Amino acid sequence: MENGASSYRRFLEGDESGIVDIIRDYKDGLMLYMNQFVKNIHIAEDLTEDCFVRLVVKRPKFKGKSSFKTWLYSIGRNLAIDYIRHNSKTVELSDEDYNALLIDEKNIEIDVAGYEQSESWTRKVPFVRGIFNFIDSFTDKFFNLNRHIRM
Repeated sequence: MENGASSYRRFLEGDESGIVDIIRDYKDGLMLYMNQFVKNIHIAEDLTEDCFVRLVVKRPKFKGKSSFKTWLYSIGRNLAIDYIRHNSKTVELSDEDYNALLIDEKNIEIDVAGYEQSESWTRKVPFVRGIFNFIDSFTDKFFNLNRHIRM
């Protein structure tokens, strides 16, 4: 594998084979590295492409303070972090996780049923009922939205 810094320098000087060499040499490793952040190989692949597009379009300056690979991977890491930051409101649950949440919800209902029998419950009913109503509406909206997104 040729030194990535010299390939990038060639690319900046107008030799397009320099970027081809960089993509060939670093594509797979960068994609696997980014997959560690986003936990989805298809998204990691898209972000890897975005990283190379950024090199071609923006032509950031490589100052040589680190190895070329470290510099390139830091660009990829920043893209992955930006992706996570902008998509953190989207939650993907496997069927197993979804069922575990439903079981946890049933366990909470059983605990609450036992608590309802105690005397302190009658003093806290309005407050607790308001919290449960909020949680129920939030949970229903979340799971309906999540199931709709997954389908």
